Amino acid sequence: MATLIVETRPEPCPLRFSGDSSDLVWFLSFAAVEQFGSQHELSLATTVMRHKYKLRMRTLLRFAAADDDDTEELERIWQPAAPLAETAAAVSATLSSGDLQLDASTKDFPALAPLLAELEAMARWAGEREAEIRLTYRL
Repeated sequence: MATLIVETRPEPCPLRFSGDSSDLVWFLSFAAVEQFGSQHELSLATTVMRHKYKLRMRTLLRFAAADDDDTEELERIWQPAAPLAETAAAVSATLSSGDLQLDASTKDFPALAPLLAELEAMARWAGEREAEIRLTYRL
């Protein structure tokens, strides 16, 4: 099972995902390859969000494998938490908009919107403390 790991510094966030975070890992992964022409339904959802809704998703796409041996890369992906919270909120709102294209593209990933809301809460917690946040995953 794929797992998204959310870390904050200097203080660890007390919030956690309420369950399996794999839908969010798959969304982030396919959003990252959308620009290369991926035709996966989650990549297509990303295309709709970027073009129709003009969402900038850069903060969500800053992640790496937790077991990456490249310590410089793992250090580089730390980012301010507040912008990530805003992006997660915007993506979550767009997914809940009733857009038929998005509904069709994400129907097989029912936990995606709730997971984005949980990620937003974690990032907001960290942002309120002017902390940094890092997203990594395990497959």
